[in-house]
Amino acid sequence: MKEGKLTCFTFDITHRKRNLFGQDKSVREMAVALIPVSECKAWEAELKQRAIDKGTVTEKELAGDAPDWHGDFLRWNSRWQKQQAAKSKEKTS
Repeated sequence: MKEGKLTCFTFDITHRKRNLFGQDKSVREMAVALIPVSECKAWEAELKQRAIDKGTVTEKELAGDAPDWHGDFLRWNSRWQKQQAAKSKEKTS
């Protein structure tokens, strides 16, 4: 967002509150940021292409039947990490 590659709409939800001395004050309740779905899909495509170009994943793996929506591949010492380590050992050998 700061680099200008992703569009984001931000706004603050505020409400009026009176302080102890009776002065009105605008209090920020919550900050909200919205990213359009089209931007998210374009970013997804870019990240997938980067991963394919880098060689960390194949197109077949991306189009797999059972994607890992819960992020189990991020767990330390997971099966996925062991497979990736084995792949990198094969490439360096």
